[in-house]
Amino acid sequence: MASQLVKYLAVVTVFALFWLSLLPLDYVIITYAPIIAIMLLGIYAVLSVLYGVATFNDCEYAKVSLQKEISEARADLAERKLIKSD
Repeated sequence: MASQLVKYLAVVTVFALFWLSLLPLDYVIITYAPIIAIMLLGIYAVLSVLYGVATFNDCEYAKVSLQKEISEARADLAERKLIKSD
């Protein structure tokens, strides 16, 4: 069974050889194709993060649970005299 690295290297090698075979056809477009692909991947990443932030659900139960844990931790730290109690 081949490792993931070997699989990725095989795919990259195939695409690199295909890309190199196209160089004589249209030098300018083919030369900058990897840079354009990386820029498009970056734009996709930014847009997917923005979409995730825009559609993020508010979890009231998690908020209440977290506030409860914080108050318990503060009480525990005050009991150990690591912080001053309010």
